[in-house]
Amino acid sequence: MSLVPRPSSALVLALALGASATALRAQLDHESAPTGGTPSIRLPEGQQRPQPEGLNVIYDNGPYVNQPGGGTGGADASVLQTSTLLHGILGFGGSSATVRLADDFTVPGGQLWYVESVKVYAYRTNSATSFVFDTGALQVWDGNPGSGTANVIFGDPLTNRLISSTWDNAYRVTETTLTATNRPVVVSELRVGKVFSPGTYWIDFWVNTATAGGSFTPPITITGQNVTGDALQFLGSNTPPTPQWNPLLMTVSTVPTHPTGIPFQLCGTVACCWEAELGRDLNHGDDSITDNLALGFNFLLPGQLPGGTTTPVVSVCSNGFVGLGGAFTADFTPTVSEFSSQGERIAVPWDDYVPSAGFAPRRQVFFNALPGRAVVTWRRVPTFGGGPSLSMVQLQMFPSGSFFINVWQHEPVTPRTPIFGVSAGNNALSQAIDMSIGYSGIPGIATIYESFASGASDLSGKIFAFDPASTSFGVSYRISVSDACCNDAARVTYGAGCANLGVTSTLPLAGLPITFSITGVAPTAAAAVLTFGVTQTSLAIDPILAPGCELLTGLEFPGALPLDPQNPNLTVLIPCNAKFFGQTLYLQAFAIDPAANALGLAASNGLCITIGND
Repeated sequence: MSLVPRPSSALVLALALGASATALRAQLDHESAPTGGTPSIRLPEGQQRPQPEGLNVIYDNGPYVNQPGGGTGGADASVLQTSTLLHGILGFGGSSATVRLADDFTVPGGQLWYVESVKVYAYRTNSATSFVFDTGALQVWDGNPGSGTANVIFGDPLTNRLISSTWDNAYRVTETTLTATNRPVVVSELRVGKVFSPGTYWIDFWVNTATAGGSFTPPITITGQNVTGDALQFLGSNTPPTPQWNPLLMTVSTVPTHPTGIPFQLCGTVACCWEAELGRDLNHGDDSITDNLALGFNFLLPGQLPGGTTTPVVSVCSNGFVGLGGAFTADFTPTVSEFSSQGERIAVPWDDYVPSAGFAPRRQVFFNALPGRAVVTWRRVPTFGGGPSLSMVQLQMFPSGSFFINVWQHEPVTPRTPIFGVSAGNNALSQAIDMSIGYSGIPGIATIYESFASGASDLSGKIFAFDPASTSFGVSYRISVSDACCNDAARVTYGAGCANLGVTSTLPLAGLPITFSITGVAPTAAAAVLTFGVTQTSLAIDPILAPGCELLTGLEFPGALPLDPQNPNLTVLIPCNAKFFGQTLYLQAFAIDPAANALGLAASNGLCITIGND
């Protein structure tokens, strides 16, 4: 038995933390500032600079300015809280392939983000406001880069992706040097041009000048807040020499303490769900095509490396394909041989649709050229010789050659053999795949497709994101798949109920549950129902026995949905089926309640809902 006293567990922990802090302090590349002293001004909490108008920011990781207008000459100030919080790091290094910074962002479920560029922030100590960076690299990981299991899915740490660099009208200062001007912060924009499906990603970047000299990024800075994120720093020249990712920790009195984030912004388009602005009706009938529709940008053709051949125009066919430049016919008999050998095209899928058929609302094909993207929509189009369902498909295209297809509904019954996918044409190498399970891309194969026998299509209810995958061996596509969603629905109450009964609902989005909430049902109620119809009425039920009670909904459908009077809420699933899109229903709740009036009846307001996309 040892007679040496054992240290307490608290002491062991303290020693371990101290050793870890010392090692971490030695590893992190950063610029320190002295702490303490008397602040020049009290920092107001919650101060943030406004976003410039028109900036297409789809994600902001956090502010670095906490004193708008508080710097010299009215410039903004990023104030390190050296006095009030004893923070000690002005900026973290990120200036080369061996000294980089990384932080994460998450794309929510049901959304696809087209990221055109990333804006990052850095300064060089003792520079002027005329100073800018001319070099910057960026890559994106599909998980935490320090985990050992994440993969790079875009970019590399060497290629210069810098688009622009300029002073951001802000200085990095401390609470005791509020008017300092020797650290002007520069905003640099790095090009991406990629679609991201739902999930968590990490951007990994550095900026500098070709002649080197170093850069530091101010961390997320929020007045009165210690913990601001979970960023990492990569150092490729550690001792031992194994490259490592280290957590970014803000020091408090020189001790690395608080996890910290770094500011960055993603610029692009949240191309989620369904674009409600359908644009121009192409007035298609059976077997129609509209040529030379201007995209408003140059779309990178399938199989082309960045900087390769593009097209500024497309041909939209009623039969479910978009020709990429060139001349096309309104072919209604899709075959794999034609898909592979003819001109470049996107099939959404290519089938035999009849837009002019059916009853109102019309079965239409639309085209809309929006800033930075183009949208083509086939709305409730029936299939020639097909079943009772209708197809509802939307294609969105981006300059980088990325595109995605939202297949709300594809009529599975057809006399044809529909084809879904993208073709580089001209007899390029092709690959038949199962689109619904995604695809990682085979270098050099840019014609990828899936063909279906009648009744076998499994595309409905899915969004397919096609992202060009460029390698030294050629170009293919990565395909990610997520659930389809829509954001175009309406609910409006009308009329007045009686005996305090009311009804409302969640938004009626096709493919999602909708919950009807009934309020004011008395404890004495014996039963309750929710009625529905396709017309709106206004008929007094009985002015004497039930004053103020009206029938507000046409009862075209037999029966009603029963409600539990003790828990009068009802949740139903609206199927993801194109025949429901744009349909309007009128609903009203009733309760049998002897205490309500002489008739023993309570009636709610009316509720008008428009389902899903119109």
